[in-house]
Amino acid sequence: MSDSNEVVDFFEIESSANAARASLLPEKSKARYERTYTYFKEWCNSKNVKTINETVLLAYFNDRASNLTSPTSLWSEYSMLKLTLCANENLDISKFKQVISFLKRKNDGYIPKKANIFTKEEITRFLCDAPDHAFLLMKVAMVLGVSGACRTDELYHLNYEDVEIKPDVGIVKILQSKNKIPRSFVVTGCSETVNWLKILEKYMKLRPSNTKESKFFLRYGNGKCVRQVVGKHTLSAIPMKIAKFLNLNHCKDYTGHSFRRTSATLLANSGSDVLSLKRHGGWKSNTVAEGYVGDSLTHKVHAANSISYGGTVENSSNAIDIVNNVISVTNKEENDVKQFVKIPGINIQECSNCTFNININK
Repeated sequence: MSDSNEVVDFFEIESSANAARASLLPEKSKARYERTYTYFKEWCNSKNVKTINETVLLAYFNDRASNLTSPTSLWSEYSMLKLTLCANENLDISKFKQVISFLKRKNDGYIPKKANIFTKEEITRFLCDAPDHAFLLMKVAMVLGVSGACRTDELYHLNYEDVEIKPDVGIVKILQSKNKIPRSFVVTGCSETVNWLKILEKYMKLRPSNTKESKFFLRYGNGKCVRQVVGKHTLSAIPMKIAKFLNLNHCKDYTGHSFRRTSATLLANSGSDVLSLKRHGGWKSNTVAEGYVGDSLTHKVHAANSISYGGTVENSSNAIDIVNNVISVTNKEENDVKQFVKIPGINIQECSNCTFNININK
């Protein structure tokens, strides 16, 4: 092979490798990754750093810790640098244990701010009381968001053909999710007060027949839809507007993630396990799902009764019925758990030929 052919082959290989490196970065946030990498390189140049090692990374994050507002920002920057340094410098910083330990220590005591959630009663009140001519779009967003634990981005990318209405159920497919795993869920009409499926059907029937838009959510007003796609920011603001309609406190804390958190919380409170939550919300790891189960008031009450009854609650259906009847909770999960109706524990041992009459006054 001639030298010229070797040069051509080398440039072809190098060009192909560069294209592969570029594909390592997520397309949606590629610019942010590149800005983070550029900032780090500029910092290295300002410190006359020639070789990147664990000491350099530790010093860099120590400097950044004084500028960034939260520990989550540090972790986010670490994640972006981990990928960009691997792609551009063939350096694996995940092996730098001191850096990871430093970031963990910075995270001690930090409580991340979470979106507020809606209770079952608040959902029902909005779906029943809000007039359709002004709030039908918001009702549909709540029905889909809560039924499927949907993110704002998932609602925005939902297409009309992804929703199929059958006689007793609506089948919804989420094809573009954050973790790239498609999932599906259903909307039913089984409710004592309001039919969620009929709300969905009513909105879909108002869709203009000559629209060329594939997106599911079209703008709605005065009882009709128009051929204009609802923007992502408009969808993310819907929970806040619903909170204002319901006159809830801290309306600004109801964000685009409120529907997803509400769905997971309601499912956890119903007694669902971690696996069911992972399937429902499309989570890959157990960590997030375990958090919802761990924070579930139903699970906490069950655990408390199991402890106070000496572990006999699980084995006695009668005891479970008593506990369910005498404990009343306000359903203000996480935000406003204000009151409990409590009774002393009942512990009966070594009795025979006895009759007990228990009167429960609610």
